[in-house]
Amino acid sequence: MEFDSFVLTASTADLTEEPAAREHADAIEFRMDLADEL
Repeated sequence: MEFDSFVLTASTADLTEEPAAREHADAIEFRMDLADEL
């Protein structure tokens, strides 16, 4: 198995955390299964 690149993904259940994660991650995953129910 060869890897030509690496993508760091931040995982969050709260979209308000997205701006802080953007500085450190290449991609952001919003986890609906971890989000609070409304």
